[in-house]
Amino acid sequence: GVERVEEEARLLFPEARIAVFSSDTIFDAREARRMVERMTAGEIDILVATQAAAKGHNFPRLTLVGIVDADAYGGGTLI
Repeated sequence: GVERVEEEARLLFPEARIAVFSSDTIFDAREARRMVERMTAGEIDILVATQAAAKGHNFPRLTLVGIVDADAYGGGTLI
């Protein structure tokens, strides 16, 4: 899921600073807080995240949210 979306984002936006927020990359509240701090500081251009990122977190600089059912795709480009 998020890995595939991250791959596509890196191909489409090679200069972007991309981070992934999922249970595979964020293991505790301290790491989640650091991710929010990085977003707030403008250190991340594209955040690829699972629904876990939406639970109780505020991303003040977030300007666009896209919802992708990446598991529904067998291949090709996700847009």
